[in-house]
Amino acid sequence: MKTANPLPVVTAVLAVAAFSHVVHAQDDSLRIDPKLRARFGFLGPVIKKLNWGLSHLEIARQVSGEPAPGQLAILNNPRRARIEVLSLVKDKLEVESLSTEGQLGGLVLADVDGDGAKDYVMLTGRGRLTAQTREKNGGKRLRELEVGIALNGDSLRAADLDGDGKDDVVVLTRDGLRVVTGLAGEVQVTAPDPILAKQVHSFDLFDFDADGHKDLVFAVSGGAATMLLKRGQPGGHFGPWIAIDVIGLRYAFRGTGSNGRPTLATIEGTHDRVTEYMLQKSDQASRAVVQLTTIAGRPRGARPFAHGDIDGDGDLDLVIADPDKARVLYMLEDEGRFVVESAPSLAGITSLALGDIDGDGKLDLVIASEQEGALAWQSGAVPRSTFPARLPSLDKPLAVAVHGRDVLVVARSERGRRGTLVRVRKGDDGFQVEKLLDLGRLSADPSRLLVAELDGRPGVEVAFVVPGRGLTVAFGTADGGFRLPDKSTIEAGFTTSMEDGALALVDYNGEKALMAVRGQYARVFRFGGDDKPDILHQENGPDTMQAMDIGVADSDGTRMFLDRKSKKVWRLRPGEVARSVDVPAMEATHVVAHHGAALLIGGHGVARVSFTGPQWTLVPVRKHEARTEDTDYFEGLAADLDGDGRDELVLVDDDTHGIHVLVADGPTLRPGLAFPVYETRARSRSDYEPRAIKPADMNGDGLTDLVLICHDRVLVYLQEK
Repeated sequence: MKTANPLPVVTAVLAVAAFSHVVHAQDDSLRIDPKLRARFGFLGPVIKKLNWGLSHLEIARQVSGEPAPGQLAILNNPRRARIEVLSLVKDKLEVESLSTEGQLGGLVLADVDGDGAKDYVMLTGRGRLTAQTREKNGGKRLRELEVGIALNGDSLRAADLDGDGKDDVVVLTRDGLRVVTGLAGEVQVTAPDPILAKQVHSFDLFDFDADGHKDLVFAVSGGAATMLLKRGQPGGHFGPWIAIDVIGLRYAFRGTGSNGRPTLATIEGTHDRVTEYMLQKSDQASRAVVQLTTIAGRPRGARPFAHGDIDGDGDLDLVIADPDKARVLYMLEDEGRFVVESAPSLAGITSLALGDIDGDGKLDLVIASEQEGALAWQSGAVPRSTFPARLPSLDKPLAVAVHGRDVLVVARSERGRRGTLVRVRKGDDGFQVEKLLDLGRLSADPSRLLVAELDGRPGVEVAFVVPGRGLTVAFGTADGGFRLPDKSTIEAGFTTSMEDGALALVDYNGEKALMAVRGQYARVFRFGGDDKPDILHQENGPDTMQAMDIGVADSDGTRMFLDRKSKKVWRLRPGEVARSVDVPAMEATHVVAHHGAALLIGGHGVARVSFTGPQWTLVPVRKHEARTEDTDYFEGLAADLDGDGRDELVLVDDDTHGIHVLVADGPTLRPGLAFPVYETRARSRSDYEPRAIKPADMNGDGLTDLVLICHDRVLVYLQEK
């Protein structure tokens, strides 16, 4: 979605010639097949001059009181704070106006009340979504609600997403993607779903996987992936983000189709390559695919989480803290995707743990909040929306873990930052708290405890990372207590100054061990009788891996590492060639093994990186390479321009400031027509004009015409009969 320059510096002359003259104006180097070109014909444009800044071109059929017989072109006129409604009457464009009472961040036409006529849906500059009926000289206000400030100037799309016969709206806000259903009745608005990208170039809504549900496709920049998809689901919902890297992606939109199935068209490379893809599942994905579940807001540090079968269905789920909003988010796995539920909780959560602490066979959630100075738990036997109950604690709890039915807590004092290891256990008289060990002064707060037998002696060990200092281990004793080793015993170079996500608890030859990730290598180790690390294995990875920043090992020996510099997740499996997957730049702090996949957990949310089994991939169907070096496609659409019942692609070229029509022909897209909309005598920079284009039947003859916005004017190219 490129915003046009409101005051172009070039000298422009709008084309007013008849179609025969337009053909002669084509660049001979395009070499269009005369037989193919003969299928298309447009009359010279009908032009209406308005003013600079026109935007949000929409097409609608007539309603009562509007002129007949064709369709209307409706657009935003921000400088005059009004909507312009243009109709073609006796070869002239006539205009009716409607006040918008200010700037718009989006305009779309949608039948939100189910009466068969499209209504106005507008996103105001203050972040309010308004809907009103489309009638001559105004209309009835149907709804006004807060959804958030528009991400850019074209932030609305509409379609019937839930199958109730009424259109719903997708809103792109600064906080993320939102879906609004029931605008004329019982309205529902989803929570913002953040987009992991700095800029959105295009945004389209159509069924690209042929399952009967509208899907979303974005062309973006600012992350490792350039295309973001969301597959539509029953009930008006969308699945997780699917991130695919399409090199040089500029624009994505509905294609011409192939064998009765929809295609996804893209403008790629240096803006002179057009490719059509089909989205399908494959065991051999040709493009890296990452599913994203994003979370609004970003905590100041790592986002606390716990991993386990929360709902008892045999799948591994996640519970993630949203510290600023005093809630937790349950991410329940359902056939490869996460269904997100939120529940109120303590504010400023610093650590989470799962375990059956009351012995009823269900996983309970334990919560630590340094901000509230509280430890709490939520029984797995009560609804997840239940507010957690307090547990006794000593000092301020920082990090928690569950071992058997014991809750182990690292807490610290308000003064002096003295750390203690605490145990909370449920007895006949309720929960009791016991101090186990004085940890000394904590220079920083740990957020995660790893508990396992790590030295071959009675008792379990508790390991955690103190930010800036490194690994600390409390060794278990035969009487159920804990002790600290000699201060210098485990301060090996590879355990100091490490981040929390660089420490993982792994299985090694039937025993639990720790893995420390150290940039160019990772070491698996246990402890000997002298409390010193005993190195069991060292992993250096392939030579093409730039770094190991954080990692995890699965129970089958598979190791997975995030290389932040190259934005890749690597999978290293014994006996197999190393494999990597490109991932978005989401600043992950932890990697978790999840049914053979890697979960990247960060402030933005969770990315699921799959290495095995069928996954979504883009399969090229046909392509087109521009025949001139200066061609600069920047926008496109699909429409039937020759009345044969099949769509062609219409591309807007910023070099010629004109239109190209491409015809699907087997594995290629063949040029069928090209003409300039206006000519320039000088060009000092790109203007991206004409900047909006839509297909429409403006004169009611049953043929598809083209409506454009160019500079301060609206142009209609009528298809020749």
